[in-house]
Amino acid sequence: VYLKTSLDVLKKRLEKTMVSRGVATPRPMTVTEIFEMREPYYEKYAEISIDCTYGIDKMVKMIVKELNEKTLL
Repeated sequence: VYLKTSLDVLKKRLEKTMVSRGVATPRPMTVTEIFEMREPYYEKYAEISIDCTYGIDKMVKMIVKELNEKTLL
């Protein structure tokens, strides 16, 4: 499940905590560089993509619905 969010949101969440969160990169990279490198793979290989601009309750319902439809739950 790929939880899609904007680069701006990711920057706010990760900019100061990348090391403590254990974000793995081949070299020191910015959030923008990581996003640009990884996002195409997430898009390509995710069986389910969920837009994270909604509230948590709605996103959980969307995930459960998608998992049920794909018989993964």
